[in-house]
Amino acid sequence: MFRLLVGEIYQRCIPFRRLLLSFSGIVFILSCFVSSFLLVKEDILVLLPNSPPELAKQFSLLRSAPFMRYTVITVSNGDNDPVPIMKELEEKLDSSGIIVLKNNTQSISNKTIISALRYIPSLLPERVYPDEISQLIFEKSDLTFKNYINGLRSLKGVFFQSVMSHDPFAFYTLLKDSLESLRPVPNTQLKDGYILSDDGKYGMLIVTANTHMNDSSAANVFMTTINNIVTTLPQNVSVIVSGAHRHTYENANIIQQDLKKIIPLSLVLIVGLFIVFLRSWNFLLLLCIPIMSLAVASAFTGLFFSSISGIVIGFGGVVLGITTDYAVHIYYALQGDQSQRINNLNIQGKTLTLAALTTVISFSVLSFSNIPVLYQLAVFAAFGLIFALLFALFVFPHIVPVCSKDDKQVYSKIICQYNKPTLILVWLVLFSVGLFLWKDIKIDGDIRSLGYQSEALLRDEQKTKMIWGNIKDSILLCVSEATLEKALEKNDSVYKLLSTNDTSMHVIGLASILPSQKTQLKRHQLWKEFWEQKKEPASKKLILLGEKYGFVKSAFQPFLDFLDSKPPLLTLDTLHELGVDRLTTMFINSENNVFRVYTLVENILELPENLKTELKKENVEFVSALEFRKLLGEESKKEIVKLSIWTFSLLSLLVLFLLRSLTKTAVALLPPMLSVLGILLYTNISSVPLNLFNVVAFPLVMGLSVDYGIFMVYRTTEQNNTKKAVALSALTTIATFGCLAFARHPTLHSLGITVFCGMSISLLTALFLIPALEKKVK
Repeated sequence: MFRLLVGEIYQRCIPFRRLLLSFSGIVFILSCFVSSFLLVKEDILVLLPNSPPELAKQFSLLRSAPFMRYTVITVSNGDNDPVPIMKELEEKLDSSGIIVLKNNTQSISNKTIISALRYIPSLLPERVYPDEISQLIFEKSDLTFKNYINGLRSLKGVFFQSVMSHDPFAFYTLLKDSLESLRPVPNTQLKDGYILSDDGKYGMLIVTANTHMNDSSAANVFMTTINNIVTTLPQNVSVIVSGAHRHTYENANIIQQDLKKIIPLSLVLIVGLFIVFLRSWNFLLLLCIPIMSLAVASAFTGLFFSSISGIVIGFGGVVLGITTDYAVHIYYALQGDQSQRINNLNIQGKTLTLAALTTVISFSVLSFSNIPVLYQLAVFAAFGLIFALLFALFVFPHIVPVCSKDDKQVYSKIICQYNKPTLILVWLVLFSVGLFLWKDIKIDGDIRSLGYQSEALLRDEQKTKMIWGNIKDSILLCVSEATLEKALEKNDSVYKLLSTNDTSMHVIGLASILPSQKTQLKRHQLWKEFWEQKKEPASKKLILLGEKYGFVKSAFQPFLDFLDSKPPLLTLDTLHELGVDRLTTMFINSENNVFRVYTLVENILELPENLKTELKKENVEFVSALEFRKLLGEESKKEIVKLSIWTFSLLSLLVLFLLRSLTKTAVALLPPMLSVLGILLYTNISSVPLNLFNVVAFPLVMGLSVDYGIFMVYRTTEQNNTKKAVALSALTTIATFGCLAFARHPTLHSLGITVFCGMSISLLTALFLIPALEKKVK
């Protein structure tokens, strides 16, 4: 019935040909207009699975951390001091609106430092009581006084005099571990408030764009501003920029470059194939379907999504190749005189609709994926393919001129040269190899493999790693509570667990410089109890040392008065006044009435299992780069298996329902089954693991490959002239996927390579293996 419907519609529309073509033109113009407003973004979030919950939670944790918005700028001034250049760079960044996280210690007065000594009782950890404090008073005090006296004789004598009067036993030395947390990386020094490497050759500025790391438009403005400022610095100055915003900036730029290259190259290859196969200017007519389909797909996708991933637009070149298939089959079906056109169109109507339906289903399966970008891709492809099918069946026949039938049978001569039993045996062997390779499939779970990393970026990151350490592979921990005080209390527990578990870990966080008020009050109690017992002997010791080194009795009265007073509590405002509030902005986040406090752990790749268990009991979230890659790899493999099974099952049921023959169905499914073999062979021979986005390759290849199987099965049963159309349509699809292989963005490149390999195997299967099984099909 559908055959008669297609032919009847064609006949009835002949008088309204101009109206039909005018309507199609209006649709194309409107689609182009709507597409011009399409907002294209490069957001790595759309490339990541939103389940399982653990994976989504870990990436959300990474993304919410305030320091993920920060960019590290490493400055060197040859063999000279980098601080003057850092001051100049900081001023220029400030004037351009880029926020520089300042360490205000360069503006801290001696009076402020003396004031900070009042908070020693709040910061001294419990472990120093009573032994370490007692050692400073009764065993090391003589050496401490000698050091103070040396300081009094220096240019900063007045400063040392003030410190000595308020802290004669140098209790501040017990805070070394706490002060280490002020440094974002270990083995660094502070000079004039700037972070320098141990050798003093490199300086670090930390700046923020105050936007999420995945905002490509903001990253472009941010990085362009920094690059322009860097060009104004002296030529001997070296500047390295490292951070998430640079990754986003380079990814967005490379996708734009790829888009400008892929789609034009796809068109050139399609035109080249049309010229070789058709040898007629009529090939220009075939181009209208892919071009119009691309415009319609972009327009309708824009109506469903506020923004669209650049990856989806890059896939437009592939849609060009797929939709060209419909134009090719209709073109070959309409060769001959006017009387043959209706009959040929009726024959192709059913076959082409079935083929399009299988392809749309394979894309629709992507909507079951946990990867958001695949939703967009499914909508984009579905609208493009449906429009291409409707245009090919009901509009395109009206613009194809009547031409003589092509009777060349080159394809048949090639087939006859092959020994069919041998050919079947070879395919069986290859199929067995594919089944064997399936269990060894390798998945790259590194999130960085989804994005573009230029040689310059990799080189700069490697140098940054050598200078400041491997910050990227740190472990992130997060506590969340309704109030800041409760969050700080839990953060104290986390710090205690970390400090007692592994002394090799370098912990960066707030617990050592901003403990909760509950912890501070406990420490105040310890301080009070200690001096209730030791004040008298300590005072005597202080008098003896004063007499020994010639100090008057009142020299240490500020310290004695402090012992009699109530210690003050440390707060966020206190840290701001002291000029050491940089870590608070890096490690505290407040959103939706929830306070989050973050801690970084360096020098280890993964937390010990016993520590993980303890942290989970405390409801502490944590993520390590190693564990995240592992989870991402496992989820990718699950997605490949799930989508492949869904696609193959739905295609099998659909083909069986329409062909109504188990034998024909089995033969038609050979191309999709063996196309997977092509992908597996490529990954094993090249030793290149699949990445997360390659999950789209398996259902896509199967959906496209089954079309060729269906066409070839119909060719053997109905003797219509489709073999040359199958060859040309497959080659256009392979060519357009081959264009993706030239993309520099790894997601587009890997997708192009894998689908190219799978489609190549499916084409050979359709053109050579199915004809060898012709008797079985009949």
